[in-house]
Amino acid sequence: WRQNFVGVQYLHEKTGLLIFGAVDDIWINAKGELHVVDYKATSKDGEVTLDRFGDMPLEYQEAVHNILTIHTVSELYGAEVFYRWIPLAPRPVDKWRMSQILREEYGHHLRFARLQTAMGVDVARLEKDPLTLFTTYEAENWADAAMFLATVDRAARLQFEDFTRASFLPLREVATSTLKEEVGHAEFGRLSVAELCRERTTREQAQRALEKWFPMAVAFYGR
Repeated sequence: WRQNFVGVQYLHEKTGLLIFGAVDDIWINAKGELHVVDYKATSKDGEVTLDRFGDMPLEYQEAVHNILTIHTVSELYGAEVFYRWIPLAPRPVDKWRMSQILREEYGHHLRFARLQTAMGVDVARLEKDPLTLFTTYEAENWADAAMFLATVDRAARLQFEDFTRASFLPLREVATSTLKEEVGHAEFGRLSVAELCRERTTREQAQRALEKWFPMAVAFYGR
């Protein structure tokens, strides 16, 4: 249904007119209903400022609020998880780098929280569970923590790259600032995993960590 000249077709029998074309995207709402959509997030004419946000369709507002809430909640919870993982780091320099990541994760939470506050949201009363991977799984060793950064944080980085082209300008600005740090987190994870793979024992730990975290990283993009 995404292929041009195939896609979805409809023949209007009275006129013999065949209408066809590829579908840009399909959204599924909470009721399981399908919505065929076509949107241009990078269009300058479609840029939405904070002042214009209230004039947007309700579905657009709900989607933006959902994105912001997920990050306001999960960035905070993620910071608390990284705090527990600092002792797993083998060397002082690794602990120092993890401490930097911890500080930056709290910063990500504050950026999204300030934006939501500016939009009239009472952040202290948000009712949203953090991402399941933060509440269900724990790092057992340094290989686990490093692989999380190399895979899950890389997936987050790719999402933030998309957000930097969002039509809602305040989200674009927050994402641009956050993306630079997410790139650093994923790269630190990649370098740490590469170092772990030099030794047989830690290489085996890295392999098990990959099998644990990679499916969750892919799940960032839906089913």
